[in-house]
Amino acid sequence: MTDHLVEAFGVVTMIPVVSRNSALAKKSSVCAGDLLTETQIIIRDLGQLEELQEQNVGWLKSQQRITVDNFDHAWKAVNKGLGFCRIPDHMLETLETTQVVQLPIEGGSRYQVPLHLVLPKMGQTGSAAMSLYERLLADANRRMDSL
Repeated sequence: MTDHLVEAFGVVTMIPVVSRNSALAKKSSVCAGDLLTETQIIIRDLGQLEELQEQNVGWLKSQQRITVDNFDHAWKAVNKGLGFCRIPDHMLETLETTQVVQLPIEGGSRYQVPLHLVLPKMGQTGSAAMSLYERLLADANRRMDSL
C-alpha cells in the first residue's frame, strides 16, 4: 500500500495444489514448463482501483487462467478438477484434502506472502477499528517475540 505507514503482521505460506485426478498430480516432479499449458486458478485482487497498479504477486504465466473472488471459490474449482492453485497452508489444515494433492513444483513448492496492518485514516480511525487494530498488532507482536 502506498502513502501509508504499515506494521508487519505475519506471513502466509501458499501451497500449490491440484485435483488428485489431474495429469499434474501423477507427476513426481513438476517444472514451470508443465504449468504453462495447465489452467491456473488465481484470486482477484479486490483492492481499490488506484491501488491495483502492478499488485500481482507469484507466478502468473499459465496460458489459461480462471480468476475467482476468494479462496473458497478457488478451493471449489480445484476440487472440481478445473486447474491448480496456491492455497494458504492454514486453510489446507482445516479442509478435507483427500481429493487434492500438493504439487511438487521444482523451485516453487511454497510461496510466502507478507501481511501488513494499515491504518489509512490514522487519527480519524473510529474506536472500534482502533481497538481491533491494537489487538491484532499485539497478537502479531507476541507471535514474533516467541520466535
